[in-house]
Amino acid sequence: MARQEIVLGTPPQGLGGDTPRVASMKINAMTQELYDSLPTNASPLAVNRGGTGGKTASEARLSLGLVLAASNVDITAGCLLVPGSGGVLGPPVAITNANGVTFLGGTRGVFSGTDDQCAAANYPSLGGGSVQRRWYIQTDLLDGTSCIQTATESIGAGTIPGRKFTRTLQGGWRPWVEDATLSNATLDPQTAGGLMSRTVVGGVAIQKFASGAMRMMSTITSSQVIAANSIGAIIQSMPAGFQAIDGLSVTAQPATSVDAYGVIFPVATSVTSFTAYVRNGATAQTFTLRYIAEGRWK
Repeated sequence: MARQEIVLGTPPQGLGGDTPRVASMKINAMTQELYDSLPTNASPLAVNRGGTGGKTASEARLSLGLVLAASNVDITAGCLLVPGSGGVLGPPVAITNANGVTFLGGTRGVFSGTDDQCAAANYPSLGGGSVQRRWYIQTDLLDGTSCIQTATESIGAGTIPGRKFTRTLQGGWRPWVEDATLSNATLDPQTAGGLMSRTVVGGVAIQKFASGAMRMMSTITSSQVIAANSIGAIIQSMPAGFQAIDGLSVTAQPATSVDAYGVIFPVATSVTSFTAYVRNGATAQTFTLRYIAEGRWK
């Protein structure tokens, strides 16, 4: 009904105004209308009147258009995430195929299996065959057609915890690429995907770089005696690893007399050996060689 105003009349006595009975009738009529409009369990307040329109929480969500996501890959517009959907505010969900979680931003999941099973499920594979691994995966939606995924290895033989890979979906899945971290930066670039590494094999220091460059350095005391006033050829082997040698530097330190010309020139005879031609002075003696070989492992 329209608002019924109580007529107060002319002050100060209120002449011409509503009688107490008429005023009370107006008050009763308006308060009755307000009372009748109050929501109840049987008749909830409609959305267009500021209510939820539902008798239960599920009816209220439906009336308001707040539909819960049915699963961690539900793509229905307007769906609400609940704790646990895609791992949101709950434990990560088991995701058997990394390609199957591209529809929900912020999806968190886990996958355990052998390296071969990881490859089949589109997770990073480190070539370990039957090596057991466990991946933690996070998928973040960038827009309606693309997303970014990160996969972090939590367990695995010979694994450094925190090893992480990233890939994107843009018209198709791009390959997994390992991220450079403090955990993996110094792993062997050739066998473990690191940025740079240093190892010592048989007294030879070997440095490898992700670019494919490699350097070997060592000091060797040769037992070969070079006769006085002659040139000797000292043959030295190196550890395997080079695909090609681009540079070789060799110096020779005499064992007895400094009356020597030293290394005339070194020659890389293969990727695992070199010959240093040393010219000696007036005293027959042995030499200690120091060499640096530079080349490529790929």
